[in-house]
Amino acid sequence: MLNFMCPMALCLQPVKPVPLRFRVVISVIQFPRILSDSPIFQSGAPAMRASILAAMLICAAAFAISSGVDGDSAADPSLKIVIIRHGEKPDDGDNLTCAGMDRALKLPAVLYNKFKTPNHTYVPSLDCGKSTNHSRMFQTVTPFAAKYNLKINSEFDEKDVTGAAGNVLKKKGTVLMVWEHSNIPPLAKALGIAEPKAWGKTDFDSIWIITFADGAAKITYDTEGITPATDCPY
Repeated sequence: MLNFMCPMALCLQPVKPVPLRFRVVISVIQFPRILSDSPIFQSGAPAMRASILAAMLICAAAFAISSGVDGDSAADPSLKIVIIRHGEKPDDGDNLTCAGMDRALKLPAVLYNKFKTPNHTYVPSLDCGKSTNHSRMFQTVTPFAAKYNLKINSEFDEKDVTGAAGNVLKKKGTVLMVWEHSNIPPLAKALGIAEPKAWGKTDFDSIWIITFADGAAKITYDTEGITPATDCPY
C-alpha cells in the first residue's frame, strides 16, 4: 500500500515566472496529467488512484486557500497606492502644529503635480469620543480634498491594516492613503510588500508608491519636497 503524502513538489511544477496565484491555478490544472503518466499511479487499483487524485485536489486547494490565493485576488494593473504621513505634530495633543498645517496647505499642489487627483482617498477612522485621536490625518488631507472635492474613506482604524489593504486592493486607479507613520510599514506589508522599511519618527516628507503593473506589488519612494513654515500667519 502506498504511503501517500501531499507531493507539493509534484503539484507545483516550475512554470514561467508568473505570480504565485497563477502558478497555483496552472499547477492544479496540470497535475492530473502528470499523475496519469506516473508508473506508480498507473500500477495502482482504480479505487486507490481515485483516492490519490482526490487527496491531491484537497492539498492543492488547501495550499491556495492558505496562501490567500483565489481567482479574484489579483490587484488591477492600473492600481497605484500613494502613502503619505500626516503633517508635523506637537509633542502633546491630537492636532497638527502650525508647520503641519502649512504642509497640509502646500500638499495639494505637490500631490496634484505628481499624481493628479486620486480616484480614492483613505484616512484612519477619527475615533470620535472625548478626543479625536486620529484627526491629524484628516486635517492633513482636508485642503487637497476641499480643492478637488475628494471623497474620504475613514472606515478603518489606523491599526486595521489588513482590513484597509483588503479594501484598497479591490480598487482601480490611484489611491491616496494618509496614515500614521508607525502603521505604514505594516500597511505596506498587507498590500504585498515583503519587507517594508521603517518610517522614521521625524520623517513627514516621504511618499511611498506601490504599483502592480506586473501582477506583484512593487514599492518606490519619493518625497513631497516641502519645507513648511513654523508659524501660523492666521
